[in-house]
Amino acid sequence: MKSLPKKSKFLVRILTVSTIVLSLAATDASAQDGEAKFKSTCGSCHSIGGGKRVGPDLQGIGERRKEDWLINFIKHPQQMIDSDPDAKTMAAEFLPVVMPDQPLTDDEIKAILGYINGGAATATAEPEVPARATADATKEEIDFGRQLFTGVASFEEGGASCISCHNVNYKDVVPGGLLAKDLTEAWSRVGEDAGLMGILGSPAFPAMQQAYADHKLSEKEIFALTAFLNKVNSDKANQVATMNPLHYGGIAGIVIVFASIFLVWNKRKRSGVKHDILNRQIRSK
Repeated sequence: MKSLPKKSKFLVRILTVSTIVLSLAATDASAQDGEAKFKSTCGSCHSIGGGKRVGPDLQGIGERRKEDWLINFIKHPQQMIDSDPDAKTMAAEFLPVVMPDQPLTDDEIKAILGYINGGAATATAEPEVPARATADATKEEIDFGRQLFTGVASFEEGGASCISCHNVNYKDVVPGGLLAKDLTEAWSRVGEDAGLMGILGSPAFPAMQQAYADHKLSEKEIFALTAFLNKVNSDKANQVATMNPLHYGGIAGIVIVFASIFLVWNKRKRSGVKHDILNRQIRSK
């Protein structure tokens, strides 16, 4: 068998090297996409080698779970929890917080898993610690966080106040919305400063993502809100549960409606239509 000419051998080598380079470039691009998607979607609740936060540490997750299982869980956590014993056991450790459904494609999830599995070696073994702890926050910063939470102060980029959807049981704070989780003990529940700041900086929950997509919080606002929720969480003596004004309005409305019905019905019972007809017949005789 004749050997290839030198020119042909050179072309084959060029093609081989080009294929390898393109393959490595594609892998690197996929890893970069996975890293960006992890930080924007998962990083607020999960770490890679940094310990538990709102959810479990994901280091080595590819060795513990099959890819198809992970894809299904990430897309539809509650469905998996309801149908899969392993998912239910894992989720029970982090209740009452349940991971929301993630609107990600299979390819996006695979890129994230690739980053997690490939980035485990370079991930820090220590959790990310904020530059300044909210335990050192001043009274002014805590009060600013309270104002942001209640809507007395507005966010720099706009966006709804926290109290529109959330409630905290705390003195001098009016009862808030009931559309989302009560945040009285959120600071300790979601991983203290690191976890809460992570969620505020990069929300993992679809409702928050939509609400703040164009209204990103500043570092100053994130710190102040976290400091306020730390204060609420730790100041047990002033965790005062009060009834929402809407509840008072509802009770008052029910009382008024029933009182009106009673007065109208009582009058009709004493002098109904038949009573008037009877009187006319008597007078006509």
